[in-house]
Amino acid sequence: MNHHNIVWNKFIRLTHWLVAVIIILDMFIFTDGADLHIWLGYIVTGLVILRLIYGLISRHQAHSLSNFPLSASSLIKFFQDKIKNRDTKYLGHNPAASLVYVLIWLCVLGLTITGWMLGLDRFFGDESVEQAHRIINTVLQVTVIFHLLGLLLDSLQFKRKAWMSMLTGRK
Repeated sequence: MNHHNIVWNKFIRLTHWLVAVIIILDMFIFTDGADLHIWLGYIVTGLVILRLIYGLISRHQAHSLSNFPLSASSLIKFFQDKIKNRDTKYLGHNPAASLVYVLIWLCVLGLTITGWMLGLDRFFGDESVEQAHRIINTVLQVTVIFHLLGLLLDSLQFKRKAWMSMLTGRK
């Protein structure tokens, strides 16, 4: 593979980093329904929706959601290759990264829906909505940890800097 190819364009990289920064801010700094927490939640949801729309209309192989290798067989093969120390190359996201991104996007959407519900009189004091919001937040945190661990393990196993691709666009 030519290492000078731009795989991730500026839109993909910008939305990636904006979503990452907003998630960190909302989880650890502006918490518990503060106005900024709510607005950041809506902004990150808008970014995720834009990314999903872009993934649906993009013809670029690495950006298109239709090219995310999300089948059980692709995940099994991916992990078998990792265990056997085989370096399978993917133009876009590998199967594990594809799953992680879809989970992150679903969590962001779920947090927005439950967060919005918490602001409605109908759900005021409803413990089940608050609990759903907390559970989705925990799933998001665990998913982000898996994302970071995957990058670290890939870097250690195959001596490459996959994490740099979201800075430079090159893979």
